[in-house]
Amino acid sequence: MLLDAWQGSLGGQSFVDRIRQEMKSPRFPDEVPRAPTLKAVGLGAVFAAVGQYYGVDEAIFAVRGNPPIARAAAAWLSRRLTTATLRELSVPLGLSRPESVSNLTRHMERPLAKEPNRQRDRAKIEARIARETKNKV
Repeated sequence: MLLDAWQGSLGGQSFVDRIRQEMKSPRFPDEVPRAPTLKAVGLGAVFAAVGQYYGVDEAIFAVRGNPPIARAAAAWLSRRLTTATLRELSVPLGLSRPESVSNLTRHMERPLAKEPNRQRDRAKIEARIARETKNKV
C-alpha cells in the first residue's frame, strides 16, 4: 500500500520506467565522459608525422608562433589520436599552462571547418600516422 502511494506521487509506473530507461543510456553520446581508450598512437608518432608533412623539425613545436598551423595540427591530432593529457601535451608544445592546449587546438578547428585544404592535410597526416603505427600494438 505504501509502495502504491509512493509510485503514485512519482507519476506512476510509466514515469518510473521512463526514468529508468533514460538512466541506462544517454540521449547523446557526448553526455557520457569518455575514459581514455588504449590507442597504439604515441605522441612522438604524431609529432613526427606532422613535422614531416609540414617540413619542419619537431622541436619547433615548442616555440610559440612558429609555424602556427603545424603546431596547431600537432596539438589537435595529439588530442584526438593519443591518450596524452593536457599536462603531457603542454611541455612539448612550449605552453606554460595545460589549459592553453585547448586554445591551440582551436587554431586547427576553425580552418578544418571551413577550408578543404586543411581537411586534406589532416587526412594525409592521419594516413601517415596510421602507416607508421600499423602493427605496433
